[in-house]
Amino acid sequence: MSSRRIGPRRWRRRLDCRNDGAIRTATRPRPQHRPPPTPAAQPNESRRQIATPTALLTFRKLDCRIGRYVNGQLRVRHNRTALANELISPRAWLPAQVQAHLAAINASSASQSLARRVLAFACTRGPCAPFSIADLFARQVAGAVGPRAGNKSVRTQLRPAVNAALVGHVYVLERVDPRRHADVRERLVAAAVANGSALRGVASGADLVVVAAVEMVGFEAPSAQDEVPAWAERRFVVRERYAIVV
Repeated sequence: MSSRRIGPRRWRRRLDCRNDGAIRTATRPRPQHRPPPTPAAQPNESRRQIATPTALLTFRKLDCRIGRYVNGQLRVRHNRTALANELISPRAWLPAQVQAHLAAINASSASQSLARRVLAFACTRGPCAPFSIADLFARQVAGAVGPRAGNKSVRTQLRPAVNAALVGHVYVLERVDPRRHADVRERLVAAAVANGSALRGVASGADLVVVAAVEMVGFEAPSAQDEVPAWAERRFVVRERYAIVV
């Protein structure tokens, strides 16, 4: 099989073509890099700012790692969600109200965890009486630890229990008649539409309720970046909120 020899003229033409292509490639303007467009603010952007402080999410249990807020919305017992909520000014609870609220909480969950003991202690004091972890220790809320446990052991168990009570879901205390509290429902519906949780309005099946849980004083509308004070300076209280839940 004979090989075909290429003369010097053809070699020059081939080199000229290659060089010409290289020149055109080099002189061709490169496409300019444009940064991706900034996403427009979503309707629920404002409610994402409300979140459980990250410093409190130090648990192994998934339920406690999630936090009390998901996308700015309160988590309610039995996998319900509060589309909007409104803090109720502290008001004293009568003994009959305390018993009714504790009964409602016990009906929602039969748990006898230490966190539930903290919640029960907060309910017996009511929304007008904040307390510290020293108060819990003095009232022997952690009595279930056992009489042989030392003070250090009791405090070690109380702290995560208080945190669990702070970041867990809220409980429904009672349903509210929307006809007698039409102004409250109107405000909550407007808030739900404004924060993006109910863009097309609130369904008629949504319930107007009063929810309650243990909260930290001064953290009524917390964010994930909030710094929490030292344990000796923290104060806790049970708080009530109106909420529209689905």
